[in-house]
Amino acid sequence: MFHHDNYKQFAIVREEAASRVTLHVFGDVDLCTAGEVREAIDEVSTATWLAIDLTKCRYFDSSGLAALVYARTLFGTRLTVIVSAKSQILRVMQIVSFHQLVNVVTELPTCSAV
Repeated sequence: MFHHDNYKQFAIVREEAASRVTLHVFGDVDLCTAGEVREAIDEVSTATWLAIDLTKCRYFDSSGLAALVYARTLFGTRLTVIVSAKSQILRVMQIVSFHQLVNVVTELPTCSAV
């Protein structure tokens, strides 16, 4: 049965420009939704560059971090993760030194590729 109180809205919006892809993630990334994040990463695995925008995430747990580690295995240094500057997500990533594995920024660079 569907309980409205327990519903957490979740969505991934894909934005493509040439062979660069940005995945905008909305809502909660947890054990129930991290698989969808991983599937979205798989769908764009041929892109030359991937940004994962978590600025609209309300919650992000260790299963979400595991999806980002998976993205890192596919994209290496061609992966950027965007988080809000004052978010708990950024604090957690700093605590576990996630920025040493993945390029974590608080805004997407606006310079174009040459």
